[in-house]
Amino acid sequence: EADLASATATADRKARIETSRAALEAASAARARRDVLAEALKSAEADLAQKRRTQADCTRNLAELAGLATAEVQLRQSKTALDSRAQALTATVNSGRQQLDGLRRDRESLDRQLTAARAAERRQVAAVQANELIQRGRSADVLAARCQELGAILTASTATPEVLKAASLAAAGIRESEARLQAAAPIVVIDYLPGAEGRLQLGGRPLGQGETLLASTPITIEIAGIGRISVAPGGAAAVTGTQAALGKHRMQLAEHLAHAGVADLAALEAAVEQRRSAGNAHAEATTRLAALAPDGLDALRQKVDMARHAACETATAAAGEVLAEPSRPCAVIEAEILAITASIAGLERTLDPAGRELASLREALAGLAAEAGTLRCRHGELAAALPATTEERTTAALALAAAATSAEALVNRTIRDLAAWADQVPDAT
Repeated sequence: EADLASATATADRKARIETSRAALEAASAARARRDVLAEALKSAEADLAQKRRTQADCTRNLAELAGLATAEVQLRQSKTALDSRAQALTATVNSGRQQLDGLRRDRESLDRQLTAARAAERRQVAAVQANELIQRGRSADVLAARCQELGAILTASTATPEVLKAASLAAAGIRESEARLQAAAPIVVIDYLPGAEGRLQLGGRPLGQGETLLASTPITIEIAGIGRISVAPGGAAAVTGTQAALGKHRMQLAEHLAHAGVADLAALEAAVEQRRSAGNAHAEATTRLAALAPDGLDALRQKVDMARHAACETATAAAGEVLAEPSRPCAVIEAEILAITASIAGLERTLDPAGRELASLREALAGLAAEAGTLRCRHGELAAALPATTEERTTAALALAAAATSAEALVNRTIRDLAAWADQVPDAT
């Protein structure tokens, strides 16, 4: 019995093992089939997407092609209407332009008449202006010569106010130094007794009766047969300084007078006043010259030369020209010119809108032509991408729809098969 039980247990284990093996093999097969179906689903979905895109492109191209045909018809209709309006406007504009040309010719004729009537007046005005300019040039030349003369005087004169001031200061220093010396120097008066004249000498020179000596510096008076008398001012150091200052001031005054080329201070004052007067006259002449020739004397002279030349040419032309007497007064001609000008302006106001509309129509026609060219180009592209005839295009569209339906059905079957096999795959847990 024990052996029988052992044999039974062994058989059961083998049976369970075989069952497990069979289950594993079935699960493995189910997984393999599921994976195959999953890949097939991906391929079927990709194919379906491609077929739907192809179908959508075909549908869109067919719709665009139909729209292009309608647009081309509308463009032709619009072009016909615009051409008709453009022709009418062209006739109106051409007629108006012919009228304008006639009016402008009439106005040009009147302008020539008015020009001839005013020619003498213009020549007279030009002659007056030329004479005024020539006279101004002569006045400017006189002023320029005066400025040059006064400028030469100012350049040559060295008697400036600064020199006069310095010379005046030196003269004041001289007067002050001399006053100081006189105040400090003793006075010696010679008074002889009868019969003693000439016995007093200064530096070998006999002194006369009643002669007065100012001893601003030390002096020695010799008395014949008796001796000497020395006379010196008090405060010798101060006197010496004052004498040095006096010499310096005299030297400075001499230098200033020599620089100005005059003999004394009065002459220097007169020379400075003369220079000031010359400077004022030079400034006045310069101002007047600038008013006459604001652009410069050379520019004025050039204008004067041109005016003289123009006056000569005008005189020559007038001498050789025989002016016809004007048939009508200038005022009458001007009134006719104004009337014609008003007519021209009114006609231009009428033609301007028509001209702008015509230009706008031509731009619109050019735009239509460009749009038609674009439509033709696109039509050619679509025609090249689609079958040649309408029947072939319809057949192709139906074929693409059928292919998309078939691909969608394949996707649906694959999804159902995949779901069925997925149920047969045991859970990994």
